[in-house]
Amino acid sequence: MFPAVGDTPLTWKVDFDELKSKVTSKVSSKNPASAVYSAMSLEKLGVKFPEPTDIPETSLSELIPSETPPSTHAVNTRKVKIEMHLQKLITDDRFSNLSSLIAKYTLFTHPNIVEQTKNENIFQIIRDLKNRGKISEYNGIMLMACDNTGPQHAFEWANGGIKKTDIQINHIYALSKDVKSYTSLANLCATPAFLAKLTDTDDEIKNLLRYRAFELYGYYIGSPPTKPENYQNLVWHKFMQGPSNLEKFFLQRIDECPKSRTALSVKELGWFFNSYTNANKISSF
Repeated sequence: MFPAVGDTPLTWKVDFDELKSKVTSKVSSKNPASAVYSAMSLEKLGVKFPEPTDIPETSLSELIPSETPPSTHAVNTRKVKIEMHLQKLITDDRFSNLSSLIAKYTLFTHPNIVEQTKNENIFQIIRDLKNRGKISEYNGIMLMACDNTGPQHAFEWANGGIKKTDIQINHIYALSKDVKSYTSLANLCATPAFLAKLTDTDDEIKNLLRYRAFELYGYYIGSPPTKPENYQNLVWHKFMQGPSNLEKFFLQRIDECPKSRTALSVKELGWFFNSYTNANKISSF
């Protein structure tokens, strides 16, 4: 039995005030650069970090070269203060386990929806920023070069059309030039932006997400992932209420953005629902 489908919008912001010091501090202990990224992401969402008052100016001067331009110096000073503040906040064990935190705030597509795609790529799209918008041959296959729009459309539409600025769509297996995995719903999940960095930099979290995809969809690339310790005790985010007829819902969305790279790739190259051929024109075109 899968967990119940959520009947309310995403509720990731509910615990931000409580999470801000715990989550980012744990990231900081592993990767200071990620800590700054996480903290700045939180600030963009309106979470305010108190200014630490006990950081000696000598500490700042040691970390920021005197020849640094004034404008850059101000930014760096702020980042250093954030980082030093975070490093002092590892005091609460409630969120010391990153796996439990990722599980609570990571959204996967319901297996019944993913089953409609048989774990295959929905679009004939890969990531190629330099040539985005162009259809070119890659390893003998004509594909649309894109940024992250294709995977984003796939995941957002499969989950009922969610559209929030504080979330990030992540690849479980980061193979941007592999068309079979790039827009596969089984290879996508969503997290709050401030947690996204962990999904491709932390080995523990990468294995956790891969095992979740394996459990939900039987999906893996290469060797099956190992089951994380205490996995059975994790509580995962509820599934969203996605469309019962994925193809019909996607066609409606494509009609709304006919000039997008996603829509153009379907028109010119086909997609999963017509076996990747443009011989059978879809109704939207």
